[in-house]
Amino acid sequence: MKLVLVIFLMVCSFATTQTCTTISDGTYGNAQTTPLAPIYGLYDYSWSSSIYRAADIGAAKTIASLAWYVDGFQSGYSQTGPYTFNNVQIYFAYTTLSGWASTTNVSGVNRLTGVNAAQGITSWTKVYDGSITFNASDAWKTITLTTPFSYDGATNLVVHVDNNDGSYVSGYPIFHYTNYNTTTSQRTMKYGAQDGSMGPTSGSRFYARPDIKFCTVTALPIELTSFEGHNSGSRNMLQWITATEHNNAYFTLERGTYTESMQWSYVTTIPGAMNSNQETYYHYTDTQFESAINYYRLTQTDTDGQSESFPVIVIDNRNEAKYVLKYFNTIGQEVATPDKAYFVLYSDGTVEKITKK
Repeated sequence: MKLVLVIFLMVCSFATTQTCTTISDGTYGNAQTTPLAPIYGLYDYSWSSSIYRAADIGAAKTIASLAWYVDGFQSGYSQTGPYTFNNVQIYFAYTTLSGWASTTNVSGVNRLTGVNAAQGITSWTKVYDGSITFNASDAWKTITLTTPFSYDGATNLVVHVDNNDGSYVSGYPIFHYTNYNTTTSQRTMKYGAQDGSMGPTSGSRFYARPDIKFCTVTALPIELTSFEGHNSGSRNMLQWITATEHNNAYFTLERGTYTESMQWSYVTTIPGAMNSNQETYYHYTDTQFESAINYYRLTQTDTDGQSESFPVIVIDNRNEAKYVLKYFNTIGQEVATPDKAYFVLYSDGTVEKITKK
């Protein structure tokens, strides 16, 4: 009886991918001896407004999260975290300014009602409302926005933080800063803090502002839940299932055989479902396979021409198979066979056969 071999190789993909823009040149250091922003934990209440230039933020994008670099916790105290700030609001606003011209307050009760042309701001968008916990091991502390922000790619952006925690704890977090535009006297950050209530009505200005990451989340073209194959006499039966599809134009199926190296040949192209939020089933019957170990690779191409290849499956079509290959579970893992042949799976989905003495 012919041995039928099926191997499913790490074909599940995540539904989204994250891309971040980092604004930091590391020229200033931490805030041990400087005003603490974006959040000042020594006081019950604090606020800060930092300007980031369009040239640094880059192209238009939907900002789904931001991150600040945590250098550690204030020295001289025993606490090293975690430290939770409750009742924190983060606002974004477009501004025509590159630096703060005065210390006119944009926080507290006057922040939303006191917007004026001198601040270069016309409106605010609340992008986060909740608690934030900082740990000494955080490094880049990521905050997922409760309301993603559609950035236009052309205008300077203000990141404003209100800390309405109402209490303070020794050992508050400190952040890494970047010095910016000292030669032109453009102060890119202003801040204020006090106990008892939100305020004050005016703040201090500073040349440096907190290092930051603006991150986007992009939907991947497909979420592949399975890719399988088996032999049925003169036919190799291939099938795969997607859980979701986003602008998925088509699939390309390739067959590979291994001699001295892996050789791939085109098998077929099958149209995708374009956009789908439910399971979609695909299948193909291959009758042109070799009487050998046949490898199958699936590649997806979306509507803008971008493509993604998935790890292979393997069907053993030899008349007298001598061994059974195991599942490949890890990139770079070697899989041994009784005749001392080793197969290694690589991150691009290729498989290499290695013979050891």
